[in-house]
Amino acid sequence: ALHCYEEVLEQFSPDADLYMRIGQCHFHLNETRKARNCFTHAILLDPLNDEVLYHVGACFSKEQKWQQAIEFYKRAIEIEDRREEYWLELGIAYQQIGQFAAAENCFVEATEIAPEQPIYWFQYAKFLIDRGRENEAFSLLEEAQDYSVGAELIYCQSACCFALGD
Repeated sequence: ALHCYEEVLEQFSPDADLYMRIGQCHFHLNETRKARNCFTHAILLDPLNDEVLYHVGACFSKEQKWQQAIEFYKRAIEIEDRREEYWLELGIAYQQIGQFAAAENCFVEATEIAPEQPIYWFQYAKFLIDRGRENEAFSLLEEAQDYSVGAELIYCQSACCFALGD
C-alpha cells in the first residue's frame, strides 16, 4: 500500500488524505517518526482533520510520550467529540500518567458513545480491575450485557469473579 501511495504522491498533487494514508502505513511499519512527518504535512493542508490529529496522538502513544499524545487526542476530540476510539485512547493515555479520574471519565464517554461495542466496556472494566475496583467492574460488565455481547466481556467477568475469590 505504501508503494502505491508513494506513486500517487509522485504523479498527483498531494492532499491531506493521501498524506494521512502514507502516515498510517509508516505507523503500521513501526516508523512513527516518518508517520508523524506525513501527518504533519496532512495537518498543514487540513488543520481541522480530526483523524490526522488522532493518528499523531497514536504515534506519541506508541512512543510512550503520553503528554503529547493527550494533547493531540484532545485536539481531535475538540473537532469531533463523538468518536469513541478517541475517548478510549485519551483514557489510556491519562491512565498512563496517573490521572485516573480523567481516564475514567474518558472510558465512560467511550461506552456512552458506542455501547454496542464490547471493546469499550472491556477496557473500562480492565481499568477498574487495575485500580482494585473489581466489584464495580463486575457491575459494569453486567450493565454491558444490556447493550453488547462478546467473549471478552464474559472473560472479564470471570477475571472479576476470580479476583473477588468467587
